[in-house]
Amino acid sequence: MDDGDVTSFLECERVLRAKNVGLGSIEALTRTLDVLGVGAVDAVGVADRTFWRQHRGWLLPALKRCFGDVPVNAWHHHDCHAFAALTASPFSRATCVCHGGGEYL
Repeated sequence: MDDGDVTSFLECERVLRAKNVGLGSIEALTRTLDVLGVGAVDAVGVADRTFWRQHRGWLLPALKRCFGDVPVNAWHHHDCHAFAALTASPFSRATCVCHGGGEYL
């Protein structure tokens, strides 16, 4: 974010075009950040609360090593899809509907 505006975000599923793909190791996180040229952030958002619960043990220390003491928040997976759709659209307001695996948002 820059002055409250989202400047970038990344969904691994969209980059790799595979369902349920995430960062499963410190090495994958480090390589991804290196490739993207990410050096500093104001906050980190994890787009899957289940993934966060399962991987927090290694992921939180890795994020702290990379970025220092920035806020880290975990969000509901479908909320993140809706957010991505809104921020990529030309609209300042929109209604977003997400459907996946029998769940609606």
